[in-house]
Amino acid sequence: AAVAMTDRAGRLICANDAFKTMFGGFAAPPGLPLDEAGVEALGRAARAAWRDGRGVAERLRAGPRILAAAVTRSGEEGDVLVWRFTADGEHDLAETVATLLDDEHGDRLGEAGIMAALMSSD
Repeated sequence: AAVAMTDRAGRLICANDAFKTMFGGFAAPPGLPLDEAGVEALGRAARAAWRDGRGVAERLRAGPRILAAAVTRSGEEGDVLVWRFTADGEHDLAETVATLLDDEHGDRLGEAGIMAALMSSD
Protein backbone atom coordinates (compact mmCIF):
# COMPACT_ATOMS: atom_id res chain seq x y z
CA ALA A 1 0.00 0.00 0.00
CA ALA A 2 1.04 3.59 -0.53
CA VAL A 3 1.24 5.31 2.86
CA ALA A 4 1.66 8.96 3.81
CA MET A 5 1.34 11.05 6.96
CA THR A 6 0.16 14.66 7.18
CA ASP A 7 0.05 17.08 10.10
CA ARG A 8 -2.88 19.21 11.28
CA ALA A 9 -1.93 21.93 8.77
CA GLY A 10 -2.08 19.42 5.90
CA ARG A 11 1.68 19.30 5.34
CA LEU A 12 3.24 16.02 4.26
CA ILE A 13 5.38 14.63 7.09
CA CYS A 14 6.53 11.46 5.36
CA ALA A 15 5.52 8.96 2.70
CA ASN A 16 6.80 5.63 1.46
CA ASP A 17 8.24 4.86 -1.96
CA ALA A 18 4.97 3.23 -3.05
CA PHE A 19 3.26 6.59 -2.49
CA LYS A 20 5.85 8.35 -4.66
CA THR A 21 5.44 5.74 -7.38
CA MET A 22 1.63 5.80 -7.24
CA PHE A 23 1.32 9.60 -7.41
CA GLY A 24 4.52 10.61 -9.22
CA GLY A 25 5.95 12.53 -6.29
CA PHE A 26 5.25 13.64 -2.76
CA ALA A 27 2.21 15.92 -2.91
CA ALA A 28 0.23 16.08 0.32
CA PRO A 29 -3.26 14.58 0.29
CA PRO A 30 -5.87 15.69 -0.56
CA GLY A 31 -3.95 17.68 -3.20
CA LEU A 32 -3.00 14.60 -5.21
CA PRO A 33 -3.21 14.26 -8.99
CA LEU A 34 -6.80 13.00 -8.98
CA ASP A 35 -9.92 14.22 -10.71
CA GLU A 36 -11.99 16.88 -8.94
CA ALA A 37 -14.38 14.32 -7.42
CA GLY A 38 -11.41 12.39 -6.00
CA VAL A 39 -9.90 15.47 -4.38
CA GLU A 40 -13.28 16.31 -2.84
CA ALA A 41 -13.69 12.71 -1.59
CA LEU A 42 -10.24 12.85 0.05
CA GLY A 43 -11.17 16.14 1.70
CA ARG A 44 -14.34 14.57 3.14
CA ALA A 45 -12.34 11.54 4.32
CA ALA A 46 -9.82 13.82 6.05
CA ARG A 47 -12.58 15.78 7.82
CA ALA A 48 -14.19 12.52 8.94
CA ALA A 49 -10.84 11.25 10.26
CA TRP A 50 -10.23 14.43 12.26
CA ARG A 51 -13.78 14.26 13.65
CA ASP A 52 -14.33 10.49 14.08
CA GLY A 53 -10.83 9.02 13.98
CA ARG A 54 -11.32 7.40 10.59
CA GLY A 55 -12.41 8.26 7.07
CA VAL A 56 -12.66 6.40 3.76
CA ALA A 57 -12.67 7.47 0.13
CA GLU A 58 -13.34 4.95 -2.64
CA ARG A 59 -13.37 4.92 -6.43
CA LEU A 60 -10.63 7.56 -6.69
CA ARG A 61 -9.40 8.00 -10.26
CA ALA A 62 -5.63 8.47 -10.62
CA GLY A 63 -5.00 8.23 -14.35
CA PRO A 64 -5.98 4.71 -15.42
CA ARG A 65 -6.02 3.40 -11.83
CA ILE A 66 -8.97 3.28 -9.46
CA LEU A 67 -7.89 3.66 -5.83
CA ALA A 68 -9.32 3.54 -2.34
CA ALA A 69 -8.02 5.52 0.63
CA ALA A 70 -8.32 4.83 4.35
CA VAL A 71 -7.47 7.80 6.57
CA THR A 72 -6.82 7.36 10.28
CA ARG A 73 -6.15 9.98 12.96
CA SER A 74 -3.00 8.97 14.82
CA GLY A 75 -0.06 10.27 16.82
CA GLU A 76 0.38 10.68 20.54
CA GLU A 77 -1.79 13.80 20.53
CA GLY A 78 -4.06 12.73 17.66
CA ASP A 79 -2.51 15.41 15.49
CA VAL A 80 -1.48 13.30 12.48
CA LEU A 81 -3.44 11.70 9.67
CA VAL A 82 -2.18 8.40 8.22
CA TRP A 83 -3.28 7.87 4.61
CA ARG A 84 -3.28 4.35 3.12
CA PHE A 85 -3.95 4.03 -0.60
CA THR A 86 -4.66 0.71 -2.30
CA ALA A 87 -6.08 -0.31 -5.64
CA ASP A 88 -9.85 -0.20 -5.19
CA GLY A 89 -11.06 -3.70 -4.51
CA GLU A 90 -7.75 -4.89 -3.04
CA HIS A 91 -8.12 -6.56 0.29
CA ASP A 92 -6.14 -4.89 3.12
CA LEU A 93 -5.58 -7.80 5.52
CA ALA A 94 -4.08 -5.69 8.32
CA GLU A 95 -7.08 -3.35 8.30
CA THR A 96 -9.49 -6.31 8.35
CA VAL A 97 -7.72 -7.97 11.28
CA ALA A 98 -7.63 -4.70 13.24
CA THR A 99 -11.36 -4.20 12.68
CA LEU A 100 -12.18 -7.77 13.73
CA LEU A 101 -10.05 -7.63 16.88
CA ASP A 102 -11.71 -4.37 17.90
CA ASP A 103 -15.27 -5.69 17.97
CA GLU A 104 -17.24 -8.70 19.17
CA HIS A 105 -14.89 -11.15 17.44
CA GLY A 106 -12.02 -9.89 19.59
CA ASP A 107 -14.24 -10.12 22.69
CA ARG A 108 -15.04 -13.75 21.89
CA LEU A 109 -11.36 -14.58 21.49
CA GLY A 110 -10.68 -13.00 24.88
CA GLU A 111 -13.52 -14.92 26.53
CA ALA A 112 -12.04 -18.13 25.11
CA GLY A 113 -8.68 -17.29 26.68
CA ILE A 114 -7.00 -16.44 23.39
CA MET A 115 -4.88 -13.33 23.25
CA ALA A 116 -4.19 -11.57 19.97
CA ALA A 117 -2.12 -8.47 19.32
CA LEU A 118 -1.69 -6.44 16.19
CA MET A 119 1.23 -4.06 16.19
CA SER A 120 2.23 -1.36 13.77
CA SER A 121 5.18 0.99 13.59
CA ASP A 122 3.25 3.72 15.45
